Amino acid sequence: MPVAYIPRTRDLYSDFIPYRWVENDDAPAFAPLPKPLAQCRVALISSGGIMYRDQPRFHREDPSYRRIPKMRAATI
Repeated sequence: MPVAYIPRTRDLYSDFIPYRWVENDDAPAFAPLPKPLAQCRVALISSGGIMYRDQPRFHREDPSYRRIPKMRAATI
């Protein structure tokens, strides 16, 4: 059963100033790649805290990143 998060959040925090939810009414237009994907550089950025076991762990409010090399990523 889906949870209606916005109404639920408003109810939970009704004693505080209401949160101004972002509304994106005008998404940027699609831009085709100038060359084939195989010839492009691609980066994947995540806020999921992904790392290898031998890399230092993330800690609270850690703004750093962990690089996942191409060769190792292919063997996961």
